Amino acid sequence: PGGDAGLAVVAEVGSQDWRYDPDPGFLNGEIWGQTAVAGDGERDRYALTSELRMPVLDKLTVNLSGRYDRFSTDDRNMSKATYSLGLEFRPLDNLLFRGKYGTAFKAPTLSDLYQGLSGYYSFVTDYYQCSLAGYGPDNIDNCPNQYQNRQFFGQVSGNPDLDPINADVWSVGAVWSPFDRSSISVDYLSWDIEDEVTSQSPDALTLQEYRCRTG
Repeated sequence: PGGDAGLAVVAEVGSQDWRYDPDPGFLNGEIWGQTAVAGDGERDRYALTSELRMPVLDKLTVNLSGRYDRFSTDDRNMSKATYSLGLEFRPLDNLLFRGKYGTAFKAPTLSDLYQGLSGYYSFVTDYYQCSLAGYGPDNIDNCPNQYQNRQFFGQVSGNPDLDPINADVWSVGAVWSPFDRSSISVDYLSWDIEDEVTSQSPDALTLQEYRCRTG
């Protein structure tokens, strides 16, 4: 009753390939004090998505969308379905209220999955040694500098068993157009993210070591 509905359907097919080959000297120790990252991986990707926009009434429009993604490698398949529901209510010609709820996900990158060992040097607080000197996390600033800035050699690498990042998403907002070719909008957005791919914090590891070794 509110007007013509609109429908879009899209299919996607693609492939991804990631390779990085540094000078061997960075990997076998011939170049002192330096490391590099190496790795390779590939995958195929398929996706099907659709969106439906329905003007239910003159002042109310409903938006529905859904998507299915699949990532395939030689030894693993990863797939996910997501959806979104949105409402638009326009009580006046120059005033719009809108809201949306949906799900989202992001597959790990190829480097997240297949990156080989990569080294780096940095500094970290040695909470355990500070505790032996009489300084805990609550007064760590008074710990001797030799323990506050301990240099370490760290390594990071990809993980082929990583799961996708997932999120529940919702938003509400309003748009007001007091004059032609001008508008004011206010929106509130919420993202509840789970299974986020990230590197472990060296500071958190040394803090955990302190907690374990001191009971």
